[in-house]
Amino acid sequence: MRLGSGAIFSLALLAATTSAAFAAPMKCQHNAVRLCDHCDTTIVWNVVQAPQGAAAAHSFCVAVWQNLSGLRGFDLVEAPHLGTIKFHTYRIAYRGEKLGHDRAMVRVKWSDRNNNEKSAVVTYDINVVASM
Repeated sequence: MRLGSGAIFSLALLAATTSAAFAAPMKCQHNAVRLCDHCDTTIVWNVVQAPQGAAAAHSFCVAVWQNLSGLRGFDLVEAPHLGTIKFHTYRIAYRGEKLGHDRAMVRVKWSDRNNNEKSAVVTYDINVVASM
């Protein structure tokens, strides 16, 4: 990861959420990251496999981007193959539907204090496990 003079942001993990779209808390963990303009970084995300049945529809591991006051959104660069990824305001949510190694790539976009668009590509290196 290349760190420059750009803004630095952090990612926090939520144990539970208030949004109905991400209603059920999931066990998951990831490493902390810093972003700057044109940086590429990897987040290692360990996620417990989603339950089967009706509960699976709302069982997501949710990560929240903090300190992104000028967040302009996320673009999916590469979709995961073993699960589902969703975006909602400052949140990225992943549901692991099959055990194994998965990957997703997301472009995070934000504005600096002069309203110039900045971006970075984040690769989510996802390990879907049976339990933690």
